[in-house]
Amino acid sequence: MPSFSFLLRGADREGPVSLPSPPAADTLRLMPPGPATTPAPKQHPALEALENAPIDDEPVTEDEERDIAEAREAVRRGEVLTHEEVRKLWLGEP
Repeated sequence: MPSFSFLLRGADREGPVSLPSPPAADTLRLMPPGPATTPAPKQHPALEALENAPIDDEPVTEDEERDIAEAREAVRRGEVLTHEEVRKLWLGEP
């Protein structure tokens, strides 16, 4: 089996590394060029916005409390869909 060699520089190891091919070498070929210490690309802007969003410290309104209670009752009665069921309905997955 062919192997893929590269030079690894990091905190716990430095030197040549040989990985079997495929699939490890194929995965490495998909990585952008650059040293192993290159920072990872930024995460999706929506996730970044959520991480940096201020904490919601506004008091819960009576309408919101009523909505929360209704949602908890629906869960208690089993009127909810699992993640898999939603994917089947919306994405047509088997």
